[in-house]
Amino acid sequence: MAKKPEILIRFGHLPAEIQEPTDSTPYFQISTSSFLLKIPGIACYLVKNQNEIVIAPEANVEDDEIALFLMDMPFTVLLQLRGFITFRGTALTKNGQARLLLGPAGTGKSTLAEKLLQHGYSLFSDFQVVADGEKIYPGRNFLSLWQDIVEQAGYDSEKLERVRKKLNLYRIYPDNVLEKQSFPLERIFFPHQMFRPNEPTSKKITGQDKIAFLWKNLYGKNLAAKNGFKKKAFSHFLSLVQKKELTHIYLPHGELNEELIQEITGEKL
Repeated sequence: MAKKPEILIRFGHLPAEIQEPTDSTPYFQISTSSFLLKIPGIACYLVKNQNEIVIAPEANVEDDEIALFLMDMPFTVLLQLRGFITFRGTALTKNGQARLLLGPAGTGKSTLAEKLLQHGYSLFSDFQVVADGEKIYPGRNFLSLWQDIVEQAGYDSEKLERVRKKLNLYRIYPDNVLEKQSFPLERIFFPHQMFRPNEPTSKKITGQDKIAFLWKNLYGKNLAAKNGFKKKAFSHFLSLVQKKELTHIYLPHGELNEELIQEITGEKL
């Protein structure tokens, strides 16, 4: 007998509005139990009951486009309703230890992730990293890199698949991808691109700044403040900052050196 799935994703008709929204805009409505999102030209998504996403696609939209937006805010809110935090970042693992790179696009995460892959790390999740106060969970198994980073890394963009047809953003599938139910989180890094002639360096984050940086990099934080998840998110943050080390990584012009790689990996190279 087939096991009943924990989460049901299906196509169907959607209501024009949800009951008792805590916030409503022309593009979304949200409450403590559901989320209705409208992506013009793509689809409408309804998240409900902590275990179901219903999709009403527009005409002539490719499945890849529907799936791309599905794994963004709809899945983020579903995970929030189920008690998980999601970060914008990349998770890599080696020898039972996980490194989490957090930050928005353009901060140097991809540059750093590519370098860690060259030093024997395995990709565990990219773009959105699902976590709780102790562990991280597997996610997207490819890196999404802009064309300039693709070329710097020595890839031929003509042979790569674009994340979206109209963007110069490409999918890189590393050879070393690790699939496992969960992994203990060891350290968290916040890369920053710098354009002064400084050497690459690092600096520990301390005190209340730890919580501030985690909240800043929570994916869907504005929605978390509207669906009742904010308090739960901060309980996860408290667990993380009490047990994990948070570090700024400064990358002048996106450059790395071996000393900084050794700081990140904790290994002698």
